[in-house]
Amino acid sequence: MIADDFEYDHRFAPPSEENLIKLELSRQEAAGLTRREIKCPVCSYRIMSAYTTEGCVKVKCRRCKFEGIISLRWFRRQKSLFRNRW
Repeated sequence: MIADDFEYDHRFAPPSEENLIKLELSRQEAAGLTRREIKCPVCSYRIMSAYTTEGCVKVKCRRCKFEGIISLRWFRRQKSLFRNRW
């Protein structure tokens, strides 16, 4: 059964067959993409992982409690402004 391949809390009922198929298709689609970390724009804490550069997501930082919508296009990579300055 495909449900054994996915991690979920076993206190709840296993996902339906339709959702298992969607999960497997999502996994196959993401296999060819590179994963990158999205960091909080305020405190640089890692708030999520993304596999695409398109779309917007609503996030909440667990550290500084920032809550807002982030465009994955503009938050591709965050470099420090002072890293290569000297």
